[in-house]
Order: sequence, then C-alpha cells, then structure tokens
Amino acid sequence: MLISRMSKGEAANEQLLAAAVDDLLDANELLFIQQTESLTAYQMNFIRAIMAGHTSDFGEQRVREEFQLGSSSNIPRLKSALISRDLIDTDGKEYMLTDPVFSMWFKRKGY
Repeated sequence: MLISRMSKGEAANEQLLAAAVDDLLDANELLFIQQTESLTAYQMNFIRAIMAGHTSDFGEQRVREEFQLGSSSNIPRLKSALISRDLIDTDGKEYMLTDPVFSMWFKRKGY
C-alpha cells in the first residue's frame, strides 16, 4: 500500500503513485475476474468497444463488425446485461464503465 511505502514527511512521486495503482489493481483483481468470467464474448467485446472510445455508436455497422457485437438487435441486450451487472452505465445516450479501477484493470490485462 502507498502509505506503508512512504516515510513520514515524504512526498509522493510518480514511482510511488504507480506502485499504489498496481497495489489497487492487484487488490481488486479477484473481484474483476469474477465479474468478467461469466460474460459472453459479445459482452466482453462491448466493453472493448467502450474502452476504445465508442460510447454511443454501437449500432453502426463498422463498429459492430470491428468489435464483433453481432446484429443491431443484439446491442440493447448487451447494454441491458452489462447495466444489470453494474459494469456499465449511461449518461443520456453515452455509455461508460462504472468503475474507473475496473477500466484500468481491463486495459492492463490487454482485453
């Protein structure tokens, strides 16, 4: 943990911050594995699309093909399933991951 790595009066630096982020990701890894292990390939691909910056254009053919999301009728089911698992949320018409730590972990794992 960051606090245990710092001496009294020591200022945090980028190296300590990076180590703290690693600790945070490691501490949550089992939870994130549990959250993703039961997801379908389409659901994982939907999360990949969000991570790639697609927040509202999932119905477009090029996005569906690039991320293998299936038919346009599959998109509402993907959204609903991931919202019910509290992995994504919506702000109007845009979708985002609910947990920024999960987002960092997902990226770190190279999904």
